[in-house]
Amino acid sequence: MILGDIHAGGGATVDLYFDAETGLVTEEKTLSGGAKHSCSFPLEEFEADMYGAAGDEFMDKIYEEG
Repeated sequence: MILGDIHAGGGATVDLYFDAETGLVTEEKTLSGGAKHSCSFPLEEFEADMYGAAGDEFMDKIYEEG
């Protein structure tokens, strides 16, 4: 399991998880009020650009782990 932690604006936090066994990336967003939203999608559909430098670092971690 590979984790990326991104602090979005407005106090929200986005955690990214990659499961090599399933090939799925899961985005878990926690809003400042504590509400959570989660979604999963195939790695091929992950758009690292949406997360800026943190997205690039997350992808680097995935490829380093192989």
